Amino acid sequence: MSKNILTLIIILFSLNTFSQKKTETKPASCQIATIQRDSVLVKLKEYPTQVKMLEAYQKQLQSEYDFKKLELDTKVKNYQDNEKAYTDAQKQEKVQELQTLDNDLKKFSQEAEQKLLKKEQELLQPMNDKINKAIEAVATKQGYAQIMDRKTVYFSLAVCDATKLVIEEANK
Repeated sequence: MSKNILTLIIILFSLNTFSQKKTETKPASCQIATIQRDSVLVKLKEYPTQVKMLEAYQKQLQSEYDFKKLELDTKVKNYQDNEKAYTDAQKQEKVQELQTLDNDLKKFSQEAEQKLLKKEQELLQPMNDKINKAIEAVATKQGYAQIMDRKTVYFSLAVCDATKLVIEEANK
């Protein structure tokens, strides 16, 4: 019986030693990597061009808004300057015209915001597609089971950050 216990102790000791050696020599590996997607986006070659295009479109919409606002302001000033000379019917007509212009300006502003968001999505979509392909390529090459955005991760080893790899892959 003591022989069996001695054999069992030797086996357990050997297993424990074997598992310790295996753990000690095993390099740190990552099955899950993180990236900073925003950092990848701004490092794409085409990003500055797309931002300039979006800014130009925004300026165009702003110019149209400013023109419509100037037209409204001019008509309001004209109404205020000549209000005493208008009959009640003319005042009512002018006020209705100003309200219509004001409503049109508000409607234009809302539509401009929607157009700007649509344009932004239109310009970002090809870059997002490119980033997604780069993420898949890096995951495949590096053997990652998952790549997650750093915003949703509370802790990750620096060695598991694949942002630089994704940027390099996306800019190929």
